[in-house]
Amino acid sequence: MLKKLSVIALGVFLIGTCASSFGAQARKKAEKSIESMRKTREEIDKAKIQKDKTMVALGQLMGQSQTDLKKPFKKYTDELKKLDKSAEKVRKLATDMRAKNQEFFKVWEKELSNIQNPELQQKAGERRSQAIKQFEDLSPVFQSTRESFVSLMASLEDIRNYLSLDLSPTGIATISDMFKEAQTHNQAVDEGLAKVKQEMGEFAAEYSGGSS
Repeated sequence: MLKKLSVIALGVFLIGTCASSFGAQARKKAEKSIESMRKTREEIDKAKIQKDKTMVALGQLMGQSQTDLKKPFKKYTDELKKLDKSAEKVRKLATDMRAKNQEFFKVWEKELSNIQNPELQQKAGERRSQAIKQFEDLSPVFQSTRESFVSLMASLEDIRNYLSLDLSPTGIATISDMFKEAQTHNQAVDEGLAKVKQEMGEFAAEYSGGSS
């Protein structure tokens, strides 16, 4: 999920520092990039909310009495399905966003040749290179968070698959360790998202006057 999250910071930079100085084509590309960014950000927020709902449903299932397991299990499996669908939407939107960002970078590079003053052209090129490097420096935290989310989903799916075969007090007891593991992954995802938001905020503050 969170690999997709990385392109959001790039979109902030594109509008904040470049779109106003480019021609109509570049502005159009920037607008499309930002619109894609907005949609992805909204879906990421929805995915996080759905993740939390899924964890709540799992917690309720783990705390149920031995005579009432079917209803909470169905609730859990339904929430997990919704989470998987939400994550898929994020993946698709992020793919579209990356494509639009790449298009904008191509236009940006092309526009550099229209700057007649050699010194200004050099500075503009250096600014572009600097932005790309800073963007790439964000990758580790994005990658770490994405890996935590993948691990979380694997645990949640294993719990669902096991209980679908043994929905009983014994089955619940058997997956207790995996439940703790899922909680650990969930905490790592939340911590990762917090870091992502912080670093994106710092990136946005530098390149767009603090607005996001």
